[in-house]
Amino acid sequence: MLWSPQGEELARLREYLERGGFLVVDDFHGEYEWQAFRDVLLPHMKPGLIAGGLLAFTLSLDDFVITFFTSGPNTITFPVKVYSMVRFSVTPEVNAASALLIALTVILTTIALKLQSRMGAVGQAH
Repeated sequence: MLWSPQGEELARLREYLERGGFLVVDDFHGEYEWQAFRDVLLPHMKPGLIAGGLLAFTLSLDDFVITFFTSGPNTITFPVKVYSMVRFSVTPEVNAASALLIALTVILTTIALKLQSRMGAVGQAH
């Protein structure tokens, strides 16, 4: 099961836009779209975005600490290797590894959310 604080805020998007008066016309473009995002959506999403960021930071820090203290002297895991590389200087290898991890995380999260929404749709149909 995947929990997404941002997803909970986005699920109420239509309600936020209606309350802000931005859904009077069904089709808005350009400046109205940006204004709706900036004035209505972003303030309501802020708690979810902050919660998601703190949760991600806490989990990644926890993974590093557990790996750092439980690995043996001859074992070099990925988080420990990246940490040792960053201590000296940020190299292109660290940047590439970070970009790959972010891309992989986005792809896997997208797949998980799609599967979760399909499972929810199947459960509601029965």
